[in-house]
Amino acid sequence: MNGKISRRGIMKRPEILIMVLFAVAVLIFPALSGCKKSSAPPATAAKPAEPANPDLQAEAAVQEPPKNDKGYVYDRKDRRDPFMPLIEVKKVEKKDDKKVLGTLVSYDAGDFKVLAIAKKGTRRYALLVAPGNRSFTVYEGTVLGFNNGKVEKITENEVIIIEHIENYLGKIESRQLILELHKGR
Repeated sequence: MNGKISRRGIMKRPEILIMVLFAVAVLIFPALSGCKKSSAPPATAAKPAEPANPDLQAEAAVQEPPKNDKGYVYDRKDRRDPFMPLIEVKKVEKKDDKKVLGTLVSYDAGDFKVLAIAKKGTRRYALLVAPGNRSFTVYEGTVLGFNNGKVEKITENEVIIIEHIENYLGKIESRQLILELHKGR
């Protein structure tokens, strides 16, 4: 037994045998299962025969989504854009330079109070007071308010204003606003 391992010696130590077999497997199997450099590319599938009917070709073109090299492209069809807010905030565009702070169109029509109504001939005038205690004299046809309301009629006790407002569906609706004369003590 000088330097020789007997069968009984290996059998007594099975963990050594297992470790040696594992080391051999780790070194040999990757070398045997590696890719070969001379491997041929996979064969391309044969193209299907194109239909003879041009109507079928048109239908096939409609059904297939367009190819895009950029990757996935969202096709929303009839759905809303999920990244857009549900409520659109419209910025007020400056159409007129006349909309200066402190004028009739720079206040909401409902914020005015009727202080007096006067009549000269057949024409009536109304004295309106804005929230900042500024007073304005208006007559039928005067434009006032954010929504370009128009003074429709002035009676003895009230001023009737018609405004055209866009509702939540986007349709234009007319709104009638009645400002009553504030009777003093």
